Amino acid sequence: MSKPLRILIIEDSAADTELILYELRRIGFAPEFERVDTADALRTQLVGRNWDVALCDYAMPHLNTTEVLRLLKHLSPDLPCIVVSGALGEESAVGMMREGATDFVRKDSLARLPIAVEHALSEANVRRGHQRAEAMRRESDEKYRLLVERSPDAIYIHRKGELVYVNPATLTLFGATSPEQLLGRHVMTFVHPDFKEVVLQRMKLSLENKISPLMEQRLFRLDGSVVDVEVIGIPFTFGGEPAVQVILRDIGERKRAEKCTARKRGTFPDAHRRSKRLRAGAARCRRLRVQLERKRRTHSRIQRR
Repeated sequence: MSKPLRILIIEDSAADTELILYELRRIGFAPEFERVDTADALRTQLVGRNWDVALCDYAMPHLNTTEVLRLLKHLSPDLPCIVVSGALGEESAVGMMREGATDFVRKDSLARLPIAVEHALSEANVRRGHQRAEAMRRESDEKYRLLVERSPDAIYIHRKGELVYVNPATLTLFGATSPEQLLGRHVMTFVHPDFKEVVLQRMKLSLENKISPLMEQRLFRLDGSVVDVEVIGIPFTFGGEPAVQVILRDIGERKRAEKCTARKRGTFPDAHRRSKRLRAGAARCRRLRVQLERKRRTHSRIQRR
């Protein structure tokens, strides 16, 4: 089955064009082509259509290869271009390759042209695949960056203990007004003495590419005040180097609510016990009234007899 091929031929000779098409058809290509030999015609074709490959003669009266490669780079940078010429030495061929040509085929060796085209198409497909993957990676990175930037939880990244990234919520948590107040500082600077040993152990876990599980700990803010947080550490890569992403949640409000509840329970224990005794006494009174009522009814029946 013939393989469709959209080919832009930059050539001033109709006869040479036919030889090129013959070699491509002979190997199984079904070329759809346009031939141009001026800069204006080339611009029109590059802007107006999508091509699989360009074949360019080296020596033409109205257009030179250097200009062709410059236009391709500007208007269609991903289009592979093979220089086809009979008047090009090895040094000039190397120069064309440096300027952006994909390959070079001599006109007296056109049997090699289909192989060069196949190779150029394969390289172009690989390159497009890499570009798609890179575009997807950038899109994913951007989405993740927005999630982190907008997160209500504090998120920072440290590399060997040194802070290299902080999100806006981290600034709020530590009482900072700009990232510069935190970046470059060691995380242990902010750890409460009661938790330094366990934090060091958790950092070792991260170096072993293990997640540090969720735990509660206390940190110092920039003003020296203490904040209670829940924290988890996750192995991460930042700038191509191993790092740790740390997610923190301020639990100070929850801690204060727990203390308030505990204080209330501890303030009224006697009242609670008195309430229990009163309820027990009321239950005994009800049982006593029932017993007295039964005795009264029994006594009445005996008297009637």
